[in-house]
Amino acid sequence: MRKAFYNISEMAAMLGLTVASIQAHLYRKNYEAVPPPVHLGRRLAWPAEATEVWVRRRTEAALSRLPAPETVKRHVGRPTKAESRAQRQKLGLE
Repeated sequence: MRKAFYNISEMAAMLGLTVASIQAHLYRKNYEAVPPPVHLGRRLAWPAEATEVWVRRRTEAALSRLPAPETVKRHVGRPTKAESRAQRQKLGLE
């Protein structure tokens, strides 16, 4: 049997956040960081299907912003001696 709702501690585990941080996001109505909950009496709950759709959309959005692997620089910092020599030869300085 599949769960219909997640409680706040399950949401914290799923999103990798603490219960306090989820409560803070909810207090600020920051639904970019946490999906909107529903009230079941005095308790907060998150519908399982809606939460999974929210997580999937956020994951797809994050993956679409990643640079293509070939556009990532090899390293940052000073070039190696071989790279410097190749660059000077390319410019005709050697």
